[in-house]
Amino acid sequence: PLYVRPFGDPTKPGSVICASSPVPPGVPVRILKGRQVLISIRPKDFSFVLDESLPEIFSVFNQYRQKINLIQSSAVNLSLCVDDSRYLERVVDTLQTGFRVVYNKGMELLTVRGYDDASYRRFAGAEGVYLVQKTRRTMRVVRLAGSSGVSAVVAK
Repeated sequence: PLYVRPFGDPTKPGSVICASSPVPPGVPVRILKGRQVLISIRPKDFSFVLDESLPEIFSVFNQYRQKINLIQSSAVNLSLCVDDSRYLERVVDTLQTGFRVVYNKGMELLTVRGYDDASYRRFAGAEGVYLVQKTRRTMRVVRLAGSSGVSAVVAK
């Protein structure tokens, strides 16, 4: 195991990192990833996002080594949550040749494994939430960083 204590005050309790950390049943595990960008992509002609478009879109992200942390698609829109990187502008510029692209910086991605009704209401219903995705055991929320303030919205 690796024992981690705060540098500022080593007398305070720290964390233990080990091969397996038992999580008591019924306790949600929260993972917060900052410096995220929510990108929405749709065809310029207001048609549907077809399966033929997806390889083209994903190849652009691959070309610029842009990691995709969340994908949500509908018939007319593809939303992606990605790390804010120095290649973001290149990705957007390349995609704009065939698609309408809008993105929001200053976002964070919250993942809650083993969520319950109370945590769903708390996080999904909060102010500043742009996207919610849930499965049987995991909930993911893209929201403004810190859940307050104003995001810099850039439309291209």
